[in-house]
Amino acid sequence: MYEGEFKDNVILGKGILTMKNGDIYIGFFKNGFINGRGSFINNNGEKYVGYFEDGKKNGEGKLYDKNGKLIKEGFWKKDIFVENK
Repeated sequence: MYEGEFKDNVILGKGILTMKNGDIYIGFFKNGFINGRGSFINNNGEKYVGYFEDGKKNGEGKLYDKNGKLIKEGFWKKDIFVENK
């Protein structure tokens, strides 16, 4: 389920996407894809806050466990953690 901005029937701008498996993304979209700064909370409670490109973690971000404890901080490329900050 998506709540947020559209342009020409395409998800664009800021919104909230709740997926069937319980994952939630809150942030920015471009051309129907997760793009820009946002927060992704998976169904087991882990939370990533940072940048996305084409639906994947890409750029600077932080990953927290379900209790809010910081697990990783640094840079991601295509969903893979590549470098500590």
